Amino acid sequence: MTSAFHPWLLCLVLGGPLVAADGTRAVQFVESAGAVSLENRFLRVRYDLTRGTYMVYDQRGERVVLVDAVTRVATARSDAAGARHTVQPEPLADALGMGRAMLVASDIPGGPRILLRLALYDDDPVLALTVGLENTTGAVLQVKEMSPLVGIAFQGFDTQTDYATLDGNSGGGKTAVSREPSRRSLNNLLATFGPRGAKRSLVLGGLSYSEFEKDAEVERLADGSLRVGMTARDPVGKRVDPGTRYLVAQDRFQIDFATDNPFEAVEAYAERVRLAQGVVLPVCRFPIVDTWFAQVPHFGGGEDRAGYRARNDSLGAVEEMEAVSRSGFLKYSTVAVLIEPDLYESLTNKNTQQGWWDDEHWQRGPNNRTRGAGSWVSSNGQFVPPYETARKWAGAIRALGGIPMIYVQTGFRSQDYAESFPGHMLYNEPNRPHLTDTGEQAYRDKEKKYPRKLGYDYTDPGFIRHLREVWERLRLAGIQGVKFDYPDYPFTGWPAGGMEDRYATTAMHYRNVFRLAQEGLGPEAYLHERTLARGSDVTLGLITSQRTEGDTDKINPAMVSRVGLRWYKNRVLMNYDMDGKNPFHALPANRDGVRSMLTMTYVASGTLMIVPSFGRMPPEQIHDLSRLYPFHANRQSARPVDAFEREVPQVYQFRIDAGSQQLTFYNPDSEAPMRIGVELAGDTAFGALGLDAAKEYYVYDFWNDRLIGRISGAQRFEQTLRPGEARMMAVRETVAHPQLLSTDRHVMQGYVDVLGCEWDATKRELRGVSAVIGGEPYRLVIATNGHTPKAAVAVDDTIERSLQISRVSAVKSTTTAEVNALAGPAGLVEVRLQRSENGPVAWSLAFD
Repeated sequence: MTSAFHPWLLCLVLGGPLVAADGTRAVQFVESAGAVSLENRFLRVRYDLTRGTYMVYDQRGERVVLVDAVTRVATARSDAAGARHTVQPEPLADALGMGRAMLVASDIPGGPRILLRLALYDDDPVLALTVGLENTTGAVLQVKEMSPLVGIAFQGFDTQTDYATLDGNSGGGKTAVSREPSRRSLNNLLATFGPRGAKRSLVLGGLSYSEFEKDAEVERLADGSLRVGMTARDPVGKRVDPGTRYLVAQDRFQIDFATDNPFEAVEAYAERVRLAQGVVLPVCRFPIVDTWFAQVPHFGGGEDRAGYRARNDSLGAVEEMEAVSRSGFLKYSTVAVLIEPDLYESLTNKNTQQGWWDDEHWQRGPNNRTRGAGSWVSSNGQFVPPYETARKWAGAIRALGGIPMIYVQTGFRSQDYAESFPGHMLYNEPNRPHLTDTGEQAYRDKEKKYPRKLGYDYTDPGFIRHLREVWERLRLAGIQGVKFDYPDYPFTGWPAGGMEDRYATTAMHYRNVFRLAQEGLGPEAYLHERTLARGSDVTLGLITSQRTEGDTDKINPAMVSRVGLRWYKNRVLMNYDMDGKNPFHALPANRDGVRSMLTMTYVASGTLMIVPSFGRMPPEQIHDLSRLYPFHANRQSARPVDAFEREVPQVYQFRIDAGSQQLTFYNPDSEAPMRIGVELAGDTAFGALGLDAAKEYYVYDFWNDRLIGRISGAQRFEQTLRPGEARMMAVRETVAHPQLLSTDRHVMQGYVDVLGCEWDATKRELRGVSAVIGGEPYRLVIATNGHTPKAAVAVDDTIERSLQISRVSAVKSTTTAEVNALAGPAGLVEVRLQRSENGPVAWSLAFD
């Protein structure tokens, strides 16, 4: 062993544990014969300097949770015969907190020097890992795989009981719970097992991303132990020159052995990634209308009530925003309008808008999407008079209160651009063919009508300069969002070679696509990633939303389950997007179907694209859509409580605080009713809500507008749902004084629209502040809990009125209030508020 040993370290070892500023135990670094250790109150990591392996102890009971862990770079392993290992302690302070790290260097005979940084934080159970190398070989290395961990976990534990894994795929990748012994996933992976009272969980995967994708794998062996591994991979890999060192702090992994509850474990994982990756996620608080969807007959196409048919061009975008304005929806939320300039290179039309991305070329035709004589002719996102420039149509949409967005085909080519700027293309060739894995020419469709060629090089300095001009021009024009189509095909943003930057990885090239747009448009721009071929998290921190489905305007249980099982990432790391949703195509074909489509999009995903024109939607659809907006801004999605009990979760819980929850029951069968239930109290790791068995709770049904009942926390709560119904319910702990149960403004029943609410025991008043829509009655449902209501007061910024119970104000004022007893269960009253314009209303209800 050749590590340094300093006097201050001697004080640390002999003087006992240090104490961090917040009173927690600081991480210790301890050196002993042949080994070094890091430890905090959760874990102890011991590296064996004679074997080149490490192990991890769970400080709860001093149980070993990881043994024989090795590090691998390409084919070189830290436990290779003859390897020599040195260690250097390092201070640690980053977005996750304070702690300590140790950097282990392993000199491999005939190979590179493997580098492994192990890090613990003062008050976090996570072990963070970074892997890299020093090239001591004398030859250039192109490193495509690196693993900070391959080892055996939970040896001697009961992993047979209730064993399950949940993958961490994103994009179009499948996401599901599995009971199979082996599992591998992009990004991250959860394994959980054990009986009640002895539940254990393991989360491993990427912590931050820069130049490599990450994946994780778990295999349950015959003796019950788990073989675990984490790997950074890249098709091109990283070039490391002789005598240089590669250890990127922003490409890290994490493993958590100590958070036992599987829901809490993955939620903590996502929060760490958010901090480590510096994710500042814009909230998609508004719906999006895609004019391509709105014009296509089998999706949103059709005439509106005035005989207008939507069109996908700049004029159509402005007309759509005018339709939004006429619908009255802007009282509830702004709306984004997205144009799709989607000309494709073909045998008859090789020159498109792609690559150029400027006003002149976005004016290009022809309309190559004619669907036969007499059927329909589409526009392909052209800029047409009087809105023939981005500045003109974007300015018109913004003037109407909307958000203008545009679309690019990330790597699809325009032949004249490729020939004009061959240096901007991969391999610096304008017509480089795209080959399949077997070396054959790839074609765009099954009929092999058009051979595919490689696209743009997002590491080329000239192309980067061009893109900076593109995004700066669009920012100045007022564009606020971009949909990136086809970014991850192998001939587009995810190339297997041909990049100008010899040190760029494929992942770095791919991140450049979005990084350049974010830098040019600004950090609050809405960037949408359509990644269906890959399910990677490599763009975290750059994108706003990520698509999970192919072209669709429907919703089905598989879609809901895919994004619902990613609840811990949704609205935290990215907003998952289930593509278009069309109320006219909801199943069942009734209002239950429409409300289920809207509710489950809100509950499970992070954004909503409306398919039909607002001009086609009847008032009841506009009303139901308005109950979703604005989307809440908190970094939180509802848990699929029964995720480990059934293939398609049916119970979703959104915890507001200890006494308040939103509970969603989802019937995935559009043809038959279904009985759905959940234990209110009990262990959340086993499908319960975790409420207090000694307390009682009100449950109020939003869409059906009724009090379901006052229910003991000790019982199982069950409901029979109609075919395809999604039932949104407020669960409120009962108290001794009057309390607010629900509002009719938003599906979250007060979470979004009630800005504050409290009981004043001295004045015997329940009072609050609500965001009220102008010209629309606003309704609060209140449980009196044995008290008698006396009078309601409503106050805006200009007037105050006190109204006797059951009496409507006769004076003309900007704000009115009314109190009425409700039919049905005794003890409920409603307070109705109204004001002439949108704005906050301070209200109070006095009691005898």
